[in-house]
Amino acid sequence: MLAGCGQASVTPRRRVFLYITRPGRLLVLRHVDFPELLPEVPGGTVERGELPAIAASREAYEETGLSNLEAPCLLGSQLICTPHASRPRPLDAWFYQIRAAGEVPERWQHVERFPHGATREIRFDLSWLALADAPKMLSEDDLLVFDKIVDTGNESS
Repeated sequence: MLAGCGQASVTPRRRVFLYITRPGRLLVLRHVDFPELLPEVPGGTVERGELPAIAASREAYEETGLSNLEAPCLLGSQLICTPHASRPRPLDAWFYQIRAAGEVPERWQHVERFPHGATREIRFDLSWLALADAPKMLSEDDLLVFDKIVDTGNESS
């Protein structure tokens, strides 16, 4: 168990973090109803009995609405503590890179209709960020395996 991360008997919550990429770019989302929050990478809960790779594909579609995505590629997994949550708790975190294929908008809004553990839908503002800018914009948790992203080249903006 991680020090300072709740009781030893607490089962870690399983969550996927998704680095959805296109050449030289990373997809980030912002919560429309909570503009004070930092941008973050898409992701979410791995449901009971679900494989993390399946959760990665499901969450990518649920949070972005994009259907033209390649299969997820595992970059790593770690047991981490979420000290910024309402109560610190261990998190079994799985990190995947998913490449966007074909045409994708530069910016759009999407509504997740049935978010895990929420009582109402969540509205996201999605946009592409230069990979080089991500370390300055994202939280520490979102950057844990950021250095393992495979960039397929530069894309002119």
